[in-house]
Amino acid sequence: MAEEVKCVCGGPGVGEGGKKRVLFPCSGASNTGQMSNHAAVRLAQEGFGILACTAGIPIRAPATMDKVAKGEEMVAIDGCPVACARKVLEQQGITVGQHIIVTELGIKKTGELIPSDEEIEKVVDAAWSGS
Repeated sequence: MAEEVKCVCGGPGVGEGGKKRVLFPCSGASNTGQMSNHAAVRLAQEGFGILACTAGIPIRAPATMDKVAKGEEMVAIDGCPVACARKVLEQQGITVGQHIIVTELGIKKTGELIPSDEEIEKVVDAAWSGS
């Protein structure tokens, strides 16, 4: 019998102001999509919130849905205006409290997959400032 694979993700982290934020990056196939993931990881490391699996939302993965249930604010970080992360959440009836679109921060979408540290920091700053 195959062993069941379980998610080892933690529960919602408490960010600034005591708010439990859950971070959902789009992680798309461009510099800005990958930047969303890098920024979400950095934000989780800084204590802004906890990283969650955006792909776990449509399949209602138990660990991901537990984070949503325990979280107070869902943060969607999208690489471009297509807004895949936000739409995935909203299609499942999940309210997005903060939505960041990387290209709206003056960062051009390209085919490069490795974002610069300066650009990642721009996204991180936008989250902390509530943009």
